[in-house]
Amino acid sequence: MKSIDEAKKENSYNDRFRFRVWFSREKLYTHYAEANNAIVISSLPTGATAEQCTSMKDKNGDLIYENDFVVKSDFNALGYARTRICHVHWHKDWLCWAITTKYGDTYQLSEFTSEQLEISGNIHQDEDLLDD
Repeated sequence: MKSIDEAKKENSYNDRFRFRVWFSREKLYTHYAEANNAIVISSLPTGATAEQCTSMKDKNGDLIYENDFVVKSDFNALGYARTRICHVHWHKDWLCWAITTKYGDTYQLSEFTSEQLEISGNIHQDEDLLDD
């Protein structure tokens, strides 16, 4: 029998195989979590965008996906608390999930705990969030 910690790790590991698809014409998301993701993703219609789950959750327990906007809470170099809205994306040079602020500061997503992150929207439905 698996311990609770082993089960949590397994679920987290499997979450990285989850996808959601944005349908631009209908302006809606559909989530996919089955083993046949490859079939679904390879046969997407024009205007559909597949987005992978990062397997990380925010402070509310919601899974963070590619192209989400998250509010990151941390401390600056002087020790003052700060929050920044960031775009979640795959960093091709670092080969990991990353978040980038509107100022161009980029961090590895794994540098933060779930308690430091909160989903605030996504690039398709809230594209002006980074402008604030």
